[in-house]
Amino acid sequence: MKKALASIAALTAAGASFAGQADATSAAVQNGASYTVEANALNVRTGPDTANSILGVVRSGQTLQVIGETNGWYQIQYDGRTAYVSKPYVKSETIQASYQVSVSSLRVRTGPSTAHPAIGAVYKGQALTVIGEVQDWYKISYNGQNAYVSKSYVTGGTAAVAAQGAPAPGTYTVTADSLRMRKGPAVYEGIIGGLVKGTVLDVIGEENGWYKIRRGSTVGFVSKEYVAFTAGAAAAVTDTRYITVSSLNVRSGAGTDYQTLGSLSLGTQVEAADEGNGWLRISYQGAAGYIAKKYTSQTKPQTESTKEDSVKEESIQPQASSALVAYAKSLAGVPYLWGGSTPKGFDCSGFIYHVYRHSGYSFSRMSAAAYWSAFKKTTNPQPGDLIYFQNTYKPGISHMGIYLGNGSFIQAGDSGVAIGSLSSSYWSKHFTGYTKPY
Repeated sequence: MKKALASIAALTAAGASFAGQADATSAAVQNGASYTVEANALNVRTGPDTANSILGVVRSGQTLQVIGETNGWYQIQYDGRTAYVSKPYVKSETIQASYQVSVSSLRVRTGPSTAHPAIGAVYKGQALTVIGEVQDWYKISYNGQNAYVSKSYVTGGTAAVAAQGAPAPGTYTVTADSLRMRKGPAVYEGIIGGLVKGTVLDVIGEENGWYKIRRGSTVGFVSKEYVAFTAGAAAAVTDTRYITVSSLNVRSGAGTDYQTLGSLSLGTQVEAADEGNGWLRISYQGAAGYIAKKYTSQTKPQTESTKEDSVKEESIQPQASSALVAYAKSLAGVPYLWGGSTPKGFDCSGFIYHVYRHSGYSFSRMSAAAYWSAFKKTTNPQPGDLIYFQNTYKPGISHMGIYLGNGSFIQAGDSGVAIGSLSSSYWSKHFTGYTKPY
């Protein structure tokens, strides 16, 4: 209900303007705190009242740089300027630790790689205002703008004390065929793993429509929408295992004296609960089955087919990037066309598909988010690699282009095919990362 009201309040202007706005004094905000949007969509305004103009929108889970507080509104830094958001729809959390520079001098860059130009430096012991993470880089607030520093030279970290409800006793089971596990409770957070249908989860908390779970030594978040909850005694938590022998018997009980129900071949993936005494319980042909734990592993073994795939992957030699980049640039000025993938008109992913197909690649046309999930991530982008952006017109990975080098890229946007730069406050704000085109 609160989120719905936020959307209504964000879209409905009050009848009277804010009186005495210029004389309002901003209250000091809480030191050592993190501020996160709770509403689905919250308008950013030029002043602390719904009568003021809308500058843009921030979305659920997004972290804000709060610099003051005025009459029920937070004063924030937004796209290089001062703006305001309604306080009731922003969650304040205490930060338990800080980020500090651990080397004598650390370069601050416009983007998350050494290919991006340095715009300054921070020094040993200096505290950083970290507002996000992109692969091996921290996104920080630096002199009123977004910038990046390497994680390798920063110590400490945050552990926001969130109001996470204790999970209810019961069984939590994945209902989607494939469910992503993310670093944080939002769709724009990085993916750190995947879960298959039927996996029983070890849920340790709940936050804003997401379950906080533990998988081995890793803690992450999954969307509640794709998890079924059954009240009562919790079922045994399952773990992903792989068969490491050519054929492994599945038995009706936890021991070799039990009847053989069938067998599993090398490399087969199963979701298994540890029964103790060296046996795992699995679901087999709709019933419970048991396999010997010593013939399984948490990592997938190499079969002849996976060895062959590995050789094929290593032998990929993409067309010279200079030719690909030159062709992409030759399309500058082609108009935007929803669903377009020809020089008559392109949309974002259609442009990528056309250029790479023209250059000898054979991947399918997909959305920007699907390309991001499918391709190999890199923190050392080269011309011809892919560049990605998030939260442009919808939450999550929503736009992409072809990296040209020195922080520039070419993409098909609302104004057609054009070259952009990460030095732009808009693109820098939405930047996510890079992948190879394979």
